[in-house]
Parts: sequence; structure tokens; C-alpha cells
Amino acid sequence: MSIVTPLKSPNNFICAEVLKNIISKDVKIDSFWFLSGQLELSLYNNGYDVTFFTNKFFVWEFWQHLKNNHEVFIGNIKYVHDNLEDRDLVYIKDTWTTFFDDSDLRAALFYLLNRYSTNGIFTRNEIMKTNFSPLNLRQLNLLAPLIENAEFRYHNQEDFCDFIEADNEDNLYLIPATEYKYKVLKNNIIKNKEEVYFNHERIFKLLKNSDKKILAIYKYNQFVEKMHENKILIDRSGQRTNNRNLAEEIVFYNFSLWVR
Repeated sequence: MSIVTPLKSPNNFICAEVLKNIISKDVKIDSFWFLSGQLELSLYNNGYDVTFFTNKFFVWEFWQHLKNNHEVFIGNIKYVHDNLEDRDLVYIKDTWTTFFDDSDLRAALFYLLNRYSTNGIFTRNEIMKTNFSPLNLRQLNLLAPLIENAEFRYHNQEDFCDFIEADNEDNLYLIPATEYKYKVLKNNIIKNKEEVYFNHERIFKLLKNSDKKILAIYKYNQFVEKMHENKILIDRSGQRTNNRNLAEEIVFYNFSLWVR
């Protein structure tokens, strides 16, 4: 059964099928930073041992409530949605992280704002209640039993590279990064609370110099392709390609691939 993420994101990746052919199920995977979990959920649902790391507390809250008490959580989502007026949305966009003291209601509001948006980035973009459908709640009901054993971890650190370098485990570190932009090597520009920070310079230093197993995924462009020698191009169907004109994503790695 395929898992579809309940959260919208501009950075979902389509390379899961390729990863399943190059990563052994014997290895434990730590993912930094996950948000929608589209890629990680696909691996997890296919028997991979994945730990989902986030440094966004509201993201961790959402997944924990969905995992641990989904019926109550879904009821609270419906309650918040039914009681929100369209005129409230402009104010809530600026105060949503502190609008509710209750963790369950705060997670419900985050989920709704994500669904009200077009691509998951809602703080500075237009949101509409009509983007939400009762079918979204049905999706949550179907998903919750599938993640009851999943491990979601909150890590209060802006840059995960220090964690990876200090970790003594022999894990594979999966980095579903954002779009790489030329001359913005060090950091991607963060303007919204719900966006994730990636230190691109350190990621590529890890790929080059670390003895840890690193697998970083980017949206393809000609500049990022030059950043590391070991790479796989992914086309729009999620399959490997040697044709740069068809490439949508690029997977970088620094270890010997397991090939099915």
C-alpha cells in the first residue's frame, strides 16, 4: 500500500523507487530534516528502518498527535476548521505558532494552514479554507495505523551536520535538501517559519570528507550537478536517467551503493 503524505510541501521528491534499489534494508536511515515525509514514508512503508528528524516543533507535534491519538486529533482538526472564519486567516498567519496553548489544537491549526495553502508555504502566501476537503480527514484516518511504530524525533538545532559528525552510529544519513541556487551556497534563504534551513556548504563538505554514509537529494540544475562527483540523475517519472535534459532531481552519495 502506497503512503501519500497529508502535508503539502514545495520540496517533495520522487526518487523513492531508485533509492529502494540502491539502499539495503539492513541499514538504519536517519532523515534530516523531514517535513511532509513523502520520501521517508515511502521508504518506511517498504520495510526500511527510518527515523524522522525535524527541528520544527510544530511538525513534530503534528506527527506525534496523528500517530498517538489520531481519532481525537482528527476531531480537533474538524473543530478548528469549522470555527475558523475567513476573516481570521490574515491575523492567524502571523500568530499561528502561539495562537493555541494546547499542543493538540496547535498541531491541528498547523495542519489546516498547510492544507489551506497551495504548496505548504502559508505564512506569506495566500490561503483559502476552500483548499481543505473532508477527504483530507479520511486520508489521516487511513494513514495513522500505518505510522503507529514510526519514530519521529524533534532535534532543537538549526544545522544537523554537527549531529551527524558527532554520531557514533553506523547509519545512513538521508538529506532531502531544498533547491540549490547558484551563489547561495552556504544557506538557502528562509523567509517563513515553516521552511527548513539547509547549510549547503556543509552538506557538500560532508559528502566529500566524512566517513559517514551520506545521501543528499536536490532538485536538479546545472550548478548543483557540479558540486559532487558521485551522483544519480532522476527523471520526472522517478527513474534513473543519463539525459540531463530530462533530469528533475539529483541524488548525491559518498559510499558504495547496494544494488538490487
